Amino acid sequence: MKKLKVTRDYVLNEILKDYNDKYNLKDVWEISDDEIIRREAIIFKVKSQYHKKHIAIKIYTNHQAIVRKQYQAFKHYFENMDDIYTVPEPYGYLLESGALVTEWIDYKGTDKQLWGFNMDFDARSEFVANIGKWLRKFHACSEITIQEYSSKSVIRKIDNMMAKVSGFNKLYISLASFKRAYNKIIEYNNKFEGLELEYIDIHGDFTPSNLLAGDKYVGIDFNQNIEAPAIFDIARFLIYLDVYRKFLTKGSSLSRYGCNERDFKAFISGYGEYDKNVTPEFFYYIQLCEVLRRFTSLCIGRKPKGIKRIYRLVELYRVGRMAKYLLIALDKFKNK
Repeated sequence: MKKLKVTRDYVLNEILKDYNDKYNLKDVWEISDDEIIRREAIIFKVKSQYHKKHIAIKIYTNHQAIVRKQYQAFKHYFENMDDIYTVPEPYGYLLESGALVTEWIDYKGTDKQLWGFNMDFDARSEFVANIGKWLRKFHACSEITIQEYSSKSVIRKIDNMMAKVSGFNKLYISLASFKRAYNKIIEYNNKFEGLELEYIDIHGDFTPSNLLAGDKYVGIDFNQNIEAPAIFDIARFLIYLDVYRKFLTKGSSLSRYGCNERDFKAFISGYGEYDKNVTPEFFYYIQLCEVLRRFTSLCIGRKPKGIKRIYRLVELYRVGRMAKYLLIALDKFKNK
């Protein structure tokens, strides 16, 4: 399907007119702020002239056909989660234009809030525990099935991302430490192929920027909502938790927990027990997969400018450091 050219006039004169017609509304709308441009969609904050409530118009520019599936997913989670740990309320969708209409959530992402705790470790731990509670509520909305783990897709995704790295950034993935981590994943892929694990409908991109927090915790952007081991969501968020902190985690903590010890314990205190078939060795392996995925994605992202470039370099360093200590953790299992 061809990529849509989305303008403010198109949203007001076409999409919102169609929305009024489909749902028998007589509303008059105005766009409140500048649009938010994401990789797969453009989001508009829209206000009704008849009431104060804002809505979000999310237009999928490349894959309009997924909008029905997204609406159904939002509806399912909104109805099955609770008032504190939730997702935006879905109002409708337009298949022809690929537009999803939901409640507008005026909260900051947890990525921005995680930076602000400084030395208040207890407040950060409580915040992280609530993030774990949100994920537990999300996972509880689907049935658990026992399936054999297939490692092929894991390395395929990393390979596909590596193929997109170009220019100076190729130096990063040519580093000996990166190659050692990559080879370790291939080694473990064979070891864990066929391992029986609990599969559920995971978020698929559970990162701090995709969870908003205020009076409640609201998850967004679960476009990659697929059936997979629950540990995938947990591992990804723990990696990001270690990035969004002002102080470096001790190496001893990284080699034992694959992340910051305090953050790990706080998150699990909120989430609760996870799949008993996930051994420490498998957990470190999945963490290492997530580290390489994140490292590679940083290498193919747009080159940031100014202060954002410094943040990018800091994250590259921290993610690379995590890989180093995860390899140390996995090496402990060599002779077992």
